[in-house]
Amino acid sequence: MRLIRTLFLVVAIGTIGGHLFAEDTCSGGGTIDEVKLEPVTTVMRKAGQLNTLLKALETTGLIELLEGKGPITLFAPTDDAFAKLSKGSSAWIESKERLRTLLLYHMVEGQCLSTHLRRLKNGSPLNTLLKGKRLSVAHREGHLFINGAKVVRPNLLANNAVIHVIDKVILPPNP
Repeated sequence: MRLIRTLFLVVAIGTIGGHLFAEDTCSGGGTIDEVKLEPVTTVMRKAGQLNTLLKALETTGLIELLEGKGPITLFAPTDDAFAKLSKGSSAWIESKERLRTLLLYHMVEGQCLSTHLRRLKNGSPLNTLLKGKRLSVAHREGHLFINGAKVVRPNLLANNAVIHVIDKVILPPNP
């Protein structure tokens, strides 16, 4: 059974622009690690435009979470998205604790590939790693959105994470 599942995953994976993309559903199971993939930091560096996020994850110690057991889905704001934070919103990145809260709000437990997210109804919730907080999925005009942030590059696969590059930083609701 494991061989069949591994073969299915290998067949479903295609290489586009040097990054692996797959068709699957959101699961908490270990389908990602059944195929040899690169660590999340390597995938993020190769993707480009994620340097600010990578530095923030390292600063807060969350990179270890992404490189841990997994799988985790990360909605990854680009460098431009961080640069566009308004003055009032930039408070989220000024302290390590608030930055950690912000980053946990961009993470969902399990392997959530875009095919699964597209099958969800508009407004469907995704539980984040920030306890009690949810993201909302929407799709319109062929595009996928998470809390209003457009997924500009879906399904970057790392050894225990799925990364969806988004065009905005998603701010958590105030406590």
